[in-house]
Amino acid sequence: MHELASDSFAQASHLLHGFAHFLVVPTLLQRLVPARVWMLEDTDRSACLCWDMLDSILFLVGNPADPQLHQNLRHLFGKTILPAARQRDLSALHLQFQPANWQEQLPGVLPDLDLRPKAIYFYTQPAPASQELRPTQPSAPAGFELHAITSDLLTSASWTNLAVVAATIKACWRTLENYQAHGRGYCLVHGQTVAAWCSTDFVFGGQCELYVETFPPYQRQGCGTLVAQACVTECLRQGLSIHWHCWEDHHGSIRIAEHAGLTKAAECPGYWFQVRPEAGRSEEFP
Repeated sequence: MHELASDSFAQASHLLHGFAHFLVVPTLLQRLVPARVWMLEDTDRSACLCWDMLDSILFLVGNPADPQLHQNLRHLFGKTILPAARQRDLSALHLQFQPANWQEQLPGVLPDLDLRPKAIYFYTQPAPASQELRPTQPSAPAGFELHAITSDLLTSASWTNLAVVAATIKACWRTLENYQAHGRGYCLVHGQTVAAWCSTDFVFGGQCELYVETFPPYQRQGCGTLVAQACVTECLRQGLSIHWHCWEDHHGSIRIAEHAGLTKAAECPGYWFQVRPEAGRSEEFP
């Protein structure tokens, strides 16, 4: 498989369209987030592997019965992906795939990886057609304040945990100016501490992907649900459809999505695997 230059990522768009509900995929194809893309060197351009380097997710498309593709994948993982993951100090990667019968093939294709099944749940809510149907903002409980996240707030306030919020937003949006122009988010503040926050990771084509985080010791108190509801409400007011992804075993994120009124739309099977340290040998799979 050969690696595409970033200005050629669009060559893989016809293969990756089935992953478009992961908004990071159309976003990275526009070179708005860091990624690497490889394609099979055949006339049909029938297979590709895309590495979303923001979320450490790999997206594989191709024929699961193609032995040449199997060999290419073993070489690519052994010679390129695993060494690069170690350089980035990544402890694990997640692999999504299409079609679904890769699930049976992959353990045999990549036998040196300890592949563990781990699905991603996809929740969504379309933007309402009528302004009257759009919900109203929730109110903060006593002792807390709900704030819209703006570039001014991120650079002027000195609340505890706010630096974490700013760093995460910059990772997705590159600059606070980009976020100010296109992003939406809310944080819940208790005294001088950010208790929880929710924001758009990506906004693309009338859709947005949300991220939520609750800091200790405010977990399991409804703080994450409140900021998620506030962010969902604002995004719906802006006419954006909501996307939300979470691990199958991330029960807190699942509860928040459901309490925020989102509907489970799909279960995306995948594999999770650890990036093991080098064992003092060239790691090209047999």
